[in-house]
Amino acid sequence: MSKPVIAIDMGGTKIKIGIVHQDTILASASIDSYSGEGLRPRLPLIKEIVDKLLERAEIPITSVSGLGISSPGIVDNHRKRILSVDKKFGDAPDINLEEWCLLTFGIPFFIENDARSALLGEWKYGNAKDADNLILMTLGT
Repeated sequence: MSKPVIAIDMGGTKIKIGIVHQDTILASASIDSYSGEGLRPRLPLIKEIVDKLLERAEIPITSVSGLGISSPGIVDNHRKRILSVDKKFGDAPDINLEEWCLLTFGIPFFIENDARSALLGEWKYGNAKDADNLILMTLGT
């Protein structure tokens, strides 16, 4: 049986945070990203929001299978690092987000480029779930 996940989309204008189980959003919130100021100052608020969403959804952190971040820029999903971000979250390549996740929540961490994340979401759960081939183009901040 699958468990819910914490999903975080780091947009240039908004950071969207959700507790998701399969194709259902159980609880969600959105905060201003202030991406020009970096990611590190937003991490305490992200933790606070996640805690509130878990409480609202009545899900203990021990029942969550992991936390995934979709990030703008160049992402190494194998090393679980942001390698480069242009003008957004400039400090992100210097942050060990996997370590932050383990110390903060004690759960596995995953990261992927935001456009690739959107493509995978559409292919698995969205308008392209019956497609063999697809292309997705994102336009953001």
